[in-house]
Amino acid sequence: MLRSCFDDSGTHADSRVVVWGGLIGNTEAFSVLEYLWEQFLREPAEGKPSIKKFSARDCRRGRGEFDGWEEGARDRARKIARDIIVKSQLVPVCYAVPLDDFNRIIRGRVRRAFGDANAIAFAACADTAMKLAKKRNEAMACVFDAGQETPFLTELLADNIKRAKDMSVPISHTFQAVADSYGLQAADTIATEHYWYTLNSIQTGSAEPEPHMRALLRDTDPFGYVMVRADMENLRDRYRKQFPLWRYFGRKR
Repeated sequence: MLRSCFDDSGTHADSRVVVWGGLIGNTEAFSVLEYLWEQFLREPAEGKPSIKKFSARDCRRGRGEFDGWEEGARDRARKIARDIIVKSQLVPVCYAVPLDDFNRIIRGRVRRAFGDANAIAFAACADTAMKLAKKRNEAMACVFDAGQETPFLTELLADNIKRAKDMSVPISHTFQAVADSYGLQAADTIATEHYWYTLNSIQTGSAEPEPHMRALLRDTDPFGYVMVRADMENLRDRYRKQFPLWRYFGRKR
């Protein structure tokens, strides 16, 4: 049995990039992560009190449960979270969509067909889980952040279930609160670190990740993508070729 947990980052109103990311693996690997994560929450850094939930964003900024923590202790907590992911041997998965290019290129009827950037990154995670389950000939149980449970995303998952059924892939999807799931908290770490990496590359033009992200890339075998301008143009052009404008207006009538 395979499991996957996915969370989002960058879905706030003024974001320049949307990310969905998480972890995929067997139940044994998730058991390792959950055991170590529970210990981590009890002692997130030497001399610091226990926390209820690890948020990579709060940790980096010194907010929420990390309010008043010195930078060294917060950096240590991020490292421990990263090390747990590595020790679990789960596979990190992440998909990022830069919004400036997306909003210029994917518009009108193409946008209505594929959805917004959040939907595309979300669907990419669900599709990856399905394809991996097919490859390994195992059932897949996907867990997503309950904060993103919307009718549109639920509809995307319904389409995914139909495709999985056609491919004879047993797959299920559920939504949970991040605070109640150690797997989703680890997924938040993946998504958030990837968000910072992608945002920095957009703002500075540098593809050099910061130390935490660099260590994750070095010590795991991740897969995913950052959707670049050429990907978006290809998506738009393929749709227009498959559904030319005369056919679109004919369908509208």
